[in-house]
Amino acid sequence: MKKFLILFVALWTELAFAQEPSEDSVESTASESAVATNSVSKKELFSRARDALKTSLETGNKDRASQALAYLQKNLSEGAPLIRFEEYLINMEIGDYENGIAIYADLRREVLDRDYKPKRDLRIQVEDPLAVYLRRDLSNFSRVKADSLYARVENSDIKVETKKLYKAMLYSEIVFQDTSMAEAFVRAAKDYAMYHPTSPYADVFTKQTIPYVESFLKPLREFRDDPLAHKYYTGGLGAHVYTWTGFMTGDVADVADVEMGTPFMADVTMRIWRISLNAFLAWGMITKPQYYNVDTYWDESEDESVGFTLGFTALDSRYLRIEPFLGFGASYFMDAELASDDFVLGCNADFRFWAAKPVRMGALSVALDLRLKYMLQLGTFSDYNLTDESDWSANRHTFAIGLGVELW
Repeated sequence: MKKFLILFVALWTELAFAQEPSEDSVESTASESAVATNSVSKKELFSRARDALKTSLETGNKDRASQALAYLQKNLSEGAPLIRFEEYLINMEIGDYENGIAIYADLRREVLDRDYKPKRDLRIQVEDPLAVYLRRDLSNFSRVKADSLYARVENSDIKVETKKLYKAMLYSEIVFQDTSMAEAFVRAAKDYAMYHPTSPYADVFTKQTIPYVESFLKPLREFRDDPLAHKYYTGGLGAHVYTWTGFMTGDVADVADVEMGTPFMADVTMRIWRISLNAFLAWGMITKPQYYNVDTYWDESEDESVGFTLGFTALDSRYLRIEPFLGFGASYFMDAELASDDFVLGCNADFRFWAAKPVRMGALSVALDLRLKYMLQLGTFSDYNLTDESDWSANRHTFAIGLGVELW
């Protein structure tokens, strides 16, 4: 007898949905059946209602879907599983756009409005075939999907205000995932706020969301107008090669003759924001002591210099960068077999004549530049063969021109 009653209740519930009963008949039938026997719980009835709702949506039976939705809504206090986002999706599928958009906009306001803290009833969420069905096209939410959802209501007879609000809210959901949507969202939100300034949503847009989006939209606009602008005064790696000319001043000019050989210089740079760390190597000047036997130094070896400098980018722009520097180094007078410790200072003027457009903000760009360099090496050396004085000054002035490549 008990098995018969269970079968009877199950068949009665299915027939109730199949015959498209009213909301009251759905509720009374389910309740009376449950009272008649304790074998079918409310949880089971709610599950059947959700299954019937899924089937109705799949077959396009909007009336039956509406009845099943109403049954679940009326039993929320009894534990019927139906979250507000599902309500929104169901309303949109059955064509009740006004109610659906109202629910969706309210949900979005909770995200966008830091002052909005509505009191919500606790709702039960289940992961069943209806939940999967409703979210079937929302896994990769993009502008294409947002536009397709908006197109569904664009030609409907709902209020224009509701349409504008829906578009702005859809775009607000994407703008923080895809910054290219920022402009579209700002346009949609401003359009809504302009024509409906008394709406609480207009207040949220104008006072909170639009200013926040535009705060990071500004550098994106600048990137679009000048893709290299955000790189000024930033870091990178670089290398240059030069030819140069120069002369010596100081005590060394009194005891040695200086001429140019085959000048060459190279340097490497690591730049962090405005600060650069540099290392250089140069040769090409020939310093010949006047008191030495020239025949002994017939090879006329070229002096060598090395050093490390710290630079500061004082000016940076699309085509010009000015970078003074100072540091320490050493010079080796090869013919005289002497060396000096140097204090180094100078300035680079870089003319950046080509730079690749970065694919996005912060991405590396390859740049080529022509560099003009002035460098002064203030050195001292000792040679007791010349005089009893231990320290002699040797100041090397370098004027260089070179080509460089940078990862900018």
